[in-house]
Amino acid sequence: MDTLQAGRNVVKPRNYRHKANKAYKRFARNRRPNKKLVRSALRAQLQYVARDLQLIEKMQMDSNAKLDQKQLNYLSTIQALYEQQQQMYDDKKHRCDNRIVSIHQPYVRPIVRGKVTAGTEFGAKLTVSVVEGYAEVNKLSWDAYNESGDLIEAAETYKERYGHYPDKILADQIFRTRANREYCNNHGIHLNGRPLGRPPNDRTEYDKQIIKEREETSERNEIEGIFGTGKRRLSLNRIMTRLQDTSETQIYLTFVVMNLRKILRDLFVQFFRSLFLHQKQQMFQLELAI
Repeated sequence: MDTLQAGRNVVKPRNYRHKANKAYKRFARNRRPNKKLVRSALRAQLQYVARDLQLIEKMQMDSNAKLDQKQLNYLSTIQALYEQQQQMYDDKKHRCDNRIVSIHQPYVRPIVRGKVTAGTEFGAKLTVSVVEGYAEVNKLSWDAYNESGDLIEAAETYKERYGHYPDKILADQIFRTRANREYCNNHGIHLNGRPLGRPPNDRTEYDKQIIKEREETSERNEIEGIFGTGKRRLSLNRIMTRLQDTSETQIYLTFVVMNLRKILRDLFVQFFRSLFLHQKQQMFQLELAI
């Protein structure tokens, strides 16, 4: 509204920005607001936003000043955000599809995790596979979706790259669905985890299943170490870029750097191993000469 008013010769309409700010701060001081107070404060803020959006639409018609592309993007995001909040207010709900939680990053979606430290997280959702120590991002999405369907896609990508299906897949529990188990059985892939149904009556067979499951779980911890290294050493949990494309680029580059570190470690191991063998052969020849 300030930008548009610079190109107008009439009096600037009242927007009640200070009044809306005071009303929000007065509501925010309540530690445990009841339902009636929440709806009252939300209704007031929605009315302020609706009034200002209508004024901006009228000011765009009689103003010589034009909004730049960044301001137009913000305005479009605010309009979509207002429509979502108004719809949830009318329906008395607290969720909707593709809910916007950030004006600067409208592509970010809330992901309910149920963790003790963070019940809801915000950011990209990744499906990552590890083959011989090298990590590969199979899918990157900003939506809160069920990732159990990514296993089949990852297995098909593996077949296209290496010419055959993997011998075994060590996946998290969320990937061990009936559809994924059936897919792995049809393609001769071993999927970790105990089989469905009741445990066997034979105690020895049951103990073997438990031991095998623990061993495969320990082997699967490599992927957890990949995420831990990315967050602790390579700032995977602190993506500071704002645009969606640059954020995705930074995430992919993190895994590229992680794989380069793996290659560098392997080269150092081979170098020192060959150097040790060379020195050992020279010492052996010296002993024979003596």
